[in-house]
Amino acid sequence: MEADGDVDQHVVLAFEDREDAETYAASLSDAEVISGGYEGEASVQGLDVEALVVTSRDADFQVGLVFSGDLVAETDGPSTPFLITGADSRPRVALSITIVPDNCFEGRTAEDFLDPAEDPVWVLIHDEGTADAQFFSMALNGTASVVCFKDEEAAERCSNALRRKGEAAGEARAVLLEELLDRIDDSEMEVCLVDEVVETEIEASAAEADAQPGLIASDGMSDTVLGSLSSAAGETVRAKLELLYDTADDADESDAPDGQR
Repeated sequence: MEADGDVDQHVVLAFEDREDAETYAASLSDAEVISGGYEGEASVQGLDVEALVVTSRDADFQVGLVFSGDLVAETDGPSTPFLITGADSRPRVALSITIVPDNCFEGRTAEDFLDPAEDPVWVLIHDEGTADAQFFSMALNGTASVVCFKDEEAAERCSNALRRKGEAAGEARAVLLEELLDRIDDSEMEVCLVDEVVETEIEASAAEADAQPGLIASDGMSDTVLGSLSSAAGETVRAKLELLYDTADDADESDAPDGQR
């Protein structure tokens, strides 16, 4: 939409609440859609707010936010300056818009964000080439997420760390983000892009050593821990395998004739 009083400044409208976005989309008349240069009904797409603000600013657009509660259905009372009217079959809504300040996310550019259709990311694939192939994932903030990396070096560093902890490391492979999203069958699965992989030492007593996580995911801005992958599971599996092999060796020796053990 055009900013009020400035026909040269266009505003991308973004909604905090999906239902508000769908209500607004339904309120647009055919004439408003055509005048905006679009055809058909408007659809709702979820986007990262930082990426939206930065890429819009680079294209000389502002972003107007409609926070939850700032869009209301119109009654028969007096209209507001933001009243949206359409055909009789369309809802009448009023909304309040908050323009994002120009200095928000200052210093960031569109080049800092990946193009899902053109920029590859790196993932770790377990059992590649088999029917059991799967992407390396972690539970982050309680949500299962496929972990991907911006470059091969970071992916390999993570793979090596997992291997040292006795976990299934997986092979690093490049894939377009768009293709990755298409290949994920589980609708509940999210995708997490790792900015940096850092190896660090955690001081712990001998009793605590086994409880230390093998991998920690954190928010780079606040250092908040989003999730962790304990090395205990991998070490337990490895210990069971070693026990299995030791038991098999002992059985072979006990069955062997004297002098051939």
